[in-house]
Amino acid sequence: MTGLIVSHVFYGLDSFIFCLGLGPFCWSRRSWLFMASAFGVADGVGALLGSQLIALWPDCSLASAIGAPAVAAYGFLVLIATARVRSIVTSRISLACLPILFSLDNLAAAASTGHTPAGAEVAATTITTASLAFLGCGLGTALIRGWPALRGALPGGAAIVAAAIMIVS
Repeated sequence: MTGLIVSHVFYGLDSFIFCLGLGPFCWSRRSWLFMASAFGVADGVGALLGSQLIALWPDCSLASAIGAPAVAAYGFLVLIATARVRSIVTSRISLACLPILFSLDNLAAAASTGHTPAGAEVAATTITTASLAFLGCGLGTALIRGWPALRGALPGGAAIVAAAIMIVS
């Protein structure tokens, strides 16, 4: 049970850190709720879809089927997103794609294990990630309001840390 909780927190940690960096751009609680919900739902759906992908390759795991090139491409996409965080937040389409990009680690993890999560596990993933993302938006906003000098450094720094966590996971 403890391992399951830790894994939910670990897979939602990238959303927390990235939303921490979005703090300067999320001034209202409504925008926090929107971003948190989007990250939570994307992570839950990613875990569910990932577990269903194993049906396409029943004799081998997804990790062995796509291997290192997919991990490298994923890492590259995340680094592009983190480098362009300022321009991404000004575009609604780009902003809507971020939760999907950040859910790919959950999709790959679920596909590589072949474990089909129960509804409670998907709900736990969704709620954990959404809670962490909401906390990240709030904390990021509070940090910027408390220390305006962080406005330039926080988004990029948090995005790079989130990218590193996603690549490691």
